[in-house]
Amino acid sequence: TLHLGAYDDLPRVFERLRKKIKEKNFEIIGSPYEEYLLDYYYLNNKDIFLTRVGYPIKYTDKVKDEIL
Repeated sequence: TLHLGAYDDLPRVFERLRKKIKEKNFEIIGSPYEEYLLDYYYLNNKDIFLTRVGYPIKYTDKVKDEIL
């Protein structure tokens, strides 16, 4: 998921992402990650970052049943 906004917003972004993962019947199998694509040094603005965030996930049996 890409987030464009303040670094301080990331906890809310991760919370929404966890809810969406659960809603789609996937399982989180590891720690979250953040990859800073554009930050203060590129944009010269402490309130705007472009950050890729995510979790490693796997299919649950429920998702596998829906696919098959």
